[in-house]
Amino acid sequence: MRFDPFDFPDGAESLGPFAAKFGASTSDDWARLGLHKAQAGRFDIAFQQTLDNVTKSGGRISFNLDSLNIKKALGGNPLIRIDRYTEWELQQIVRNSGWLRATDFYLAGQKQTLNQLREMGIKLH
Repeated sequence: MRFDPFDFPDGAESLGPFAAKFGASTSDDWARLGLHKAQAGRFDIAFQQTLDNVTKSGGRISFNLDSLNIKKALGGNPLIRIDRYTEWELQQIVRNSGWLRATDFYLAGQKQTLNQLREMGIKLH
């Protein structure tokens, strides 16, 4: 199973095509697929449970870096997700070694190499 966390208004226009291209599910699919049991309005818990379940099952996470200022995203407060959902998602992934190892990052539709990710500052924090 592939999972695409890039799913809020700042990236909504690219979510559907990106998820379709890589066979990923989106946050709209998580509960239906049984990936989380969080109550409505608790995206933080849904996100954590979904990533835990995806990685435990050997799945991969597809993360679209398009339209994201990576330096700014990584420099923000990882506890604040309001108005910075995708940035918050990236910060959560880079702070969890299991999630980070299970994530394929894409920029302009191209999977990024470890060296490219390191140059962008994407590494375990």
